[in-house]
Amino acid sequence: MTMKLSSCLSDLGITNASPFADCDGIHEEFKVIKKIYTQKILKDHPDKGGDAATFRTTRAAWQVLCDLHESGKVKNDTFTSYLVGFTSATGSDGNDYSEENEVDVSEEEWMDQDLADLYKKYSKNTSVPSYEYYEAAALEEVPGYKVELAKSGRSKCTKCGEKIERDGVRVGSLDKVTGTYGRWHHLDCWRVPTKVQNGLTNLLDEQVSLQDLLMMEEVLLTGVGALDEASKLLFVKHCVDGDHWAGSKKRKRKQIMAGKAVGDDNRSGAEATKSNEVAEGSNKSIIAGSFAVLVPGVDGALADDTLNGKTFVISGTFPEVGGGDADDVGGVANIKAMIESFGGKVISRFSKKTNFLLVGQNAVARKFKDARKRSVEIMNLRRLQDSLLGNISLHELTNFPALTSDMFVGQAYQPAGAPPPPPPKGQEMELLSSASCASPASKSAAVTKVPESKVAKKPRTTDRKEPAVPKVATSVVPGINAAAAAAP
Repeated sequence: MTMKLSSCLSDLGITNASPFADCDGIHEEFKVIKKIYTQKILKDHPDKGGDAATFRTTRAAWQVLCDLHESGKVKNDTFTSYLVGFTSATGSDGNDYSEENEVDVSEEEWMDQDLADLYKKYSKNTSVPSYEYYEAAALEEVPGYKVELAKSGRSKCTKCGEKIERDGVRVGSLDKVTGTYGRWHHLDCWRVPTKVQNGLTNLLDEQVSLQDLLMMEEVLLTGVGALDEASKLLFVKHCVDGDHWAGSKKRKRKQIMAGKAVGDDNRSGAEATKSNEVAEGSNKSIIAGSFAVLVPGVDGALADDTLNGKTFVISGTFPEVGGGDADDVGGVANIKAMIESFGGKVISRFSKKTNFLLVGQNAVARKFKDARKRSVEIMNLRRLQDSLLGNISLHELTNFPALTSDMFVGQAYQPAGAPPPPPPKGQEMELLSSASCASPASKSAAVTKVPESKVAKKPRTTDRKEPAVPKVATSVVPGINAAAAAAP
């Protein structure tokens, strides 16, 4: 399969050369492309109700254009080579005699299998950085930071004052007056800016984080793609380590580890403090990994289209799923992936298309109120599990007892576990793991019938001093009980 570069420009909404009419060179053209891209990606962002497929297409097209611009593979050193353009001409009388000039893009356009493969690779990236990340990126005309290997051993680290050894990874910031990068730092001395933090979608997966950082090329960062593999790995490990974050690093890192968008925590100081205190009282008895993530069509799970057209918002964490470190076991990334594998979509904020609020331990109380106000169904992980196993339908969730925020606070949180076994035929059992997910008719804890023979019985008592001994009629057998029978 081959692919034309004009298709990437078209994905951004650029179908002719008119946007580049005032550009003097390819670098100014690229600035125009970036501006158009940032405006479109904000419009296409799923958090604002945009289509996820269109979002991925827009981002993939932009990344291909970035790669070609950086590698210098743009034909004739201008993007207008791939478009229908306008030849500007002003006569001596001052009138504009510009006319449309058809550009032949059918034969000479740079196109081959490599371009198609590149586009396909970027299209597969399903991570969605926060809306706040793209908002910040839209304000940056030129990447604010550059990472590279030190060209010599003469530059000094702005923070520690020590020299940066040759070929060591260093990070510098843009001087907006001169347009050059300076204020170099050792990688270990560089604090990861909030803008970059907001673009990271999964701190537990280094490959995903690398793709996130590569997506920042020519937007917030530059130079990541030019690093060797070992240096890329060092840079990724540094960026995902919360100890190297600038600002409120620990709070933001915990939010991303828990699968929450950074902008999702717009709470008052008192509410945030209360939530942090609650987190301290989390149920420590929960075993990470005790919940098995379901896979479509495996072990009784339904098909991969079960959640088609359904949109979820997630609040809280799922420690029984596992994920994160000793201080922050979120499990949200795995649950998000599970929902998407069944055809559902997960966004960070409520929209008109939101169907469900999935709540976990220490879910934000405000989310419950917002969900009810919007008539969004609230479910816990057990109910989602039962729905994906076909034990209940999504429509039946409205018949279940309402879930309230206090059920998910600290020690009160009841985790979902392994799927309950099916009841034996002819035997009535209640298989509900907690009162929070009981059926409407259930008012007590789970009860299983126990065979009568195994139930310890209390000895009978009587008011008489001696228990009555019943007389039993027996037959007289000579030589055996004849004497006993003759006794008085």
